[in-house]
Amino acid sequence: MWPVLLVIFLLAVGEGLVGTQSVAGFDIAESLAVGDALAETEILGACPLRDEIGAEHNPEPKSALGYYQSPQVQACDEIVGELDPERDSMAAAYVIGALTNDQRALAKRYSTTCLTGEPLVYEPQLSVADIASIKSRTLLLLRKDGHLKCHGFRLNGYFITADHCVEDIKISDEVEVRTLDSPEPLKAVLTMKGGEGIASRPDLDYAILKLRKPLPDDGPADLTWLNTGINGSRLFVTQVNVYTLIAQDVTLQSSLVSRTVTSDQPICRLSVKGTGAYLLNSCHSEHSTSGAAYIQKDSDGRLRFIGVHAGETSGLPSRALADCARSFPNYGIALPLDIVREKLR
Repeated sequence: MWPVLLVIFLLAVGEGLVGTQSVAGFDIAESLAVGDALAETEILGACPLRDEIGAEHNPEPKSALGYYQSPQVQACDEIVGELDPERDSMAAAYVIGALTNDQRALAKRYSTTCLTGEPLVYEPQLSVADIASIKSRTLLLLRKDGHLKCHGFRLNGYFITADHCVEDIKISDEVEVRTLDSPEPLKAVLTMKGGEGIASRPDLDYAILKLRKPLPDDGPADLTWLNTGINGSRLFVTQVNVYTLIAQDVTLQSSLVSRTVTSDQPICRLSVKGTGAYLLNSCHSEHSTSGAAYIQKDSDGRLRFIGVHAGETSGLPSRALADCARSFPNYGIALPLDIVREKLR
């Protein structure tokens, strides 16, 4: 598991295994930092992205190596070994209010060591205004019992998430979502499914819902967020992390805006070339991260909403892409921009 990545709006809890993700190991990250491309390619199988993985594509290998060898990252790596076997049981225990003292202590150690304070390594970095803007547009899809199920992103009165998050919902059915600021549920109606469930098409894993009542800052100008991904550029993922909630004894009936951490993971970069709709990446994710917005910042300082988080690369039907999972354990889906723009107008 990566300690954390770049800007992670931590807080992810969820429904059983919906959104459970894989996380890459430090051995691969460190080999990239020092340029050990041979060690990497030996385990890539048929992965078509071999040429994009070596150290020549890592813009600051010395900085990255220093990051991975720092005492905090080393300490985090040890705690992750303890946490991994407990992830599912802790998320479930949090939902039903049955956490043990040992689980609370482990969550606190993880949150304190892994989710705070690493020095920033890569540009571009998000400004305070950038972070506030992204947080204000992050919505959380709720289960019928009021607990969190998935993430999503709001544009012009619509909510964009992953198709598999609404696989049991029909077009025109109503669901509830919430903002990070308030637990008050908002009504939304499913208006479009990408088609992920049709003939096993994970490349179509996106869905669009319309809020019954748009929020005050919704408007057509929101569509300028939609854009294509920048290959190899830093990727920002918005998510809510259950271990932070446990450590701070925060309930889901609270405002979640202030439960954020700004940290850096130098290997969290997007690889788009040759993957079609798949946005392969090495970013950390947790339960119910599905549907979370993939955000990038371009050279002009503009924020780009390029896609939604979908799942584990190892589960893709393409064997060649699945072989990329050791370096790019998670993937998102690039939005079909013309279709989405037309739907959101």
